[in-house]
Amino acid sequence: MRIQTTFQAVSAAVAAAALMPVWASPPDITVVEYFHKSTGHYFMTGNVADQQLLAAAPANSVFAATGRSFAAWSASNSGRPADAVAVARFFSRALASHVFTSKSSDIASLRALPATASGGGFVDEGTAFFALAPVNNRCELGQKAIFRAFNNRPDGNHRYSNELALHATMVNTGFSDDAVAFCSTGISTDASIEKSAGTPRPSGEDLTLSGTVSAFISIASFTVGTQRVDASNARFEHGAPLALANGLAVTVEGVLVNGVLRATEVKLPVSTALAGDEIKGFVTAVGSAGTVFVNGSAVDVSAAMVTGGTLAQLIVGAAVEVHGAFLNGVFMASLVHLEDVAPESVSNTAMGEAEIKGVISNFVSIASFSVANQKVDASRAVIDDGNALNLVNGATVEVHGTVVAGVIVASRVEIKSTTDVPPIQTPPPSADASFEATGAVSGFVSVASFKVSGVTIDASAAEFRDGSAADLKNGVTVEVKGTLSGGIVHATRVQFKH
Repeated sequence: MRIQTTFQAVSAAVAAAALMPVWASPPDITVVEYFHKSTGHYFMTGNVADQQLLAAAPANSVFAATGRSFAAWSASNSGRPADAVAVARFFSRALASHVFTSKSSDIASLRALPATASGGGFVDEGTAFFALAPVNNRCELGQKAIFRAFNNRPDGNHRYSNELALHATMVNTGFSDDAVAFCSTGISTDASIEKSAGTPRPSGEDLTLSGTVSAFISIASFTVGTQRVDASNARFEHGAPLALANGLAVTVEGVLVNGVLRATEVKLPVSTALAGDEIKGFVTAVGSAGTVFVNGSAVDVSAAMVTGGTLAQLIVGAAVEVHGAFLNGVFMASLVHLEDVAPESVSNTAMGEAEIKGVISNFVSIASFSVANQKVDASRAVIDDGNALNLVNGATVEVHGTVVAGVIVASRVEIKSTTDVPPIQTPPPSADASFEATGAVSGFVSVASFKVSGVTIDASAAEFRDGSAADLKNGVTVEVKGTLSGGIVHATRVQFKH
């Protein structure tokens, strides 16, 4: 296991901070996604004039906002990060569709097919915005991956999803997986707008496996039980990716994409050193009890060494590099380096976004409770995978919203479980992996053969709750618990969700 001690991590962080390139300014535009219902096409733009025209258009006649967006830099922003890449925009009149790409090979190919009088080819519309480029299909910790999927139709169109669970849904409905297109420092989702737009909602995001790592090749390719896992863009809890090795006990949460579990979170044993990871980006909000949000992730700076400035200078827009590791959904910082102090005013609408995952405590009402010691008001939130009655002490939730006066005003709350999953301390006795998923039944053949979240389920020996085996049919939402072996989950419990 190759994890530095806390002392070594801090020493290395100080050295790295001294060499860190200057981040002069935070993102200055919000790229908004739109959907054209009659054609099924998606479009996005960070141009304010485009956004105003689309907002003013008659309802249902053109592209409508999906409620999803991400932060980026404008072409005129000379203070953008040195490693930001230009995302080019092309238009095909024949396809009535745009293509966005930062890959030089894609740009060269599209420019080699210039527009013709008959409508063929592509019009080069220049640089749409600047974003950050993934390395080996992985965005740096704290950055948000923007995934690309192709609709596989003659009227070719791509969707650029700001959430892995949504990308998985698109692939499961017939789109091709084009992996990570680029990275952002902040994303935003308004679930109420998304529902009114009629676009697919994320599904299958509660698939969880516990077991030992085997057949380890890289962070993008290893096995838990018999399930292949890609943790390229996962958040690691209680440690860093360097801890991954054959024989390590882990819990992996994510979604299936083409049969591979694409992880959103990997929980390491409590014996793993709480160090080794880093977040580089901008303070997007200031919370309570020594918490700030960097690129939307909650960071506890109360015990951190501060270089390049003081804790008082951790204000919205400040460029920072933070070293430590996640614990219970909060990044526990051992060192914070301020690279630049924020300008006096920050106009970017995506800057106040915050996201935190953890266990509910101090519950008073839906408008007043805590998650990982961060105060939350969910009185106006859309609640996914449950309802307001599930918001109780001990429930595990993921909260998305905006920090206002030290409180996260939630726009969306995802119910993850009613009790927290205890950390793994020793490997399980067999190579099989424990399985848990919530989703709609599909491909139903019999109680011994149906699918949930794309995984085949055999519930012939399962205990049924809030229903019976006779109630199983396509479209019914269930929570399945069991053991994954040979690609099949042998369910021990099936609970119907009404």
